[in-house]
Amino acid sequence: MTKDADHLFALSPSQKRLVTLLLNGLDLRGIAEEMGMQLSTIRTQLRRIFEKTVTNSQTALATSLMSVHKPG
Repeated sequence: MTKDADHLFALSPSQKRLVTLLLNGLDLRGIAEEMGMQLSTIRTQLRRIFEKTVTNSQTALATSLMSVHKPG
């Protein structure tokens, strides 16, 4: 995730980590294990991320985050 995306969507450190793991190919169960959280907590965080990024799926989220580039 770029700094531009980070600034634009105002994600928390935990949300940034979740998104990074998701973009690196982990599924939600793998993310829950990696972050030491319950799967239900990861799903709740993902819903909050969808709200902040105005997306409604993991694919749309990835596309949105990958399309935010630094100028120049």
